[in-house]
Amino acid sequence: MADKPSHGHRKEASGIESLVSSIKARSKWNETHDPYAAESVPGFENDNIRYLDARPLTRPFVVPDSVGRRMLPLLIAGIVIGALLLFWYFNSVVNASARDAAQVQENIAREVSLDLPVLSTLMPLDDEDVMATLQGTGDTLFEKTPIGQGPDGSFEVIRLPEGVSLADAAAAYAAGLDRISAATATRLLNGAWRLAVTRASGTDMYVGYADFKSHEAQAAITQALASQGIATSDVADSGVDQLGNTYSTGTVTVDGQTYNWRVSVVPLDSMYEIRDLPSDAQYVGIRLTT
Repeated sequence: MADKPSHGHRKEASGIESLVSSIKARSKWNETHDPYAAESVPGFENDNIRYLDARPLTRPFVVPDSVGRRMLPLLIAGIVIGALLLFWYFNSVVNASARDAAQVQENIAREVSLDLPVLSTLMPLDDEDVMATLQGTGDTLFEKTPIGQGPDGSFEVIRLPEGVSLADAAAAYAAGLDRISAATATRLLNGAWRLAVTRASGTDMYVGYADFKSHEAQAAITQALASQGIATSDVADSGVDQLGNTYSTGTVTVDGQTYNWRVSVVPLDSMYEIRDLPSDAQYVGIRLTT
């Protein structure tokens, strides 16, 4: 015969049932009274699970009028700053190449006089007398390698074009002409020449310069010969060497002394690694040796 449940057991079961009923009732109250409660997900209904309502997150965001009035000056300032930055970008980056090209054309169109030294008149002189002769012309001279400081006693001097200071020339040549812009290079080169004197084995004098007017090699050679008092009929040999130099050679006799001369021409943009130099500009070199 089975034992009858005691009164203690009945009270315990009754308490559990009461707790479950209370939880269910509370869950139903939440569903009807909690403003953030959402409907159960279909297929996952459970009275003991609360689903948060996402509808407050989808409400349109409206800026209060008082806040909008305070933000308006900031918005206008941002638009102005953005416009200024855009203008700066186009002016300094996009338009920079156009400005440089215009400056190059202005520099090479400037009328200049090279006043090249006649090397045959300098060949009999020593270094000090050569410098004294050059200084007597009144030109601005930049001593790139002063007398006695070059290898084998050589020296190098650069005649600067009008409007270029010694400080500007020193800065440009110290940095290297390959590292400057075409606008700066044409300003430095148009009207300038470089004289180098070496006496390691006899006397070797060389003057080099940029020619922006001749536009082609043979015309540049003709102009160079004329500057030295040499006629085209004195040319003994001419052509293009293995390095791509267009050249003419010959001899000249001055005061009973005969010198060998050579005039060579290459495109200026092959002499210097500078972008946007005029494609028809030439670099001319005149050399006399004993």
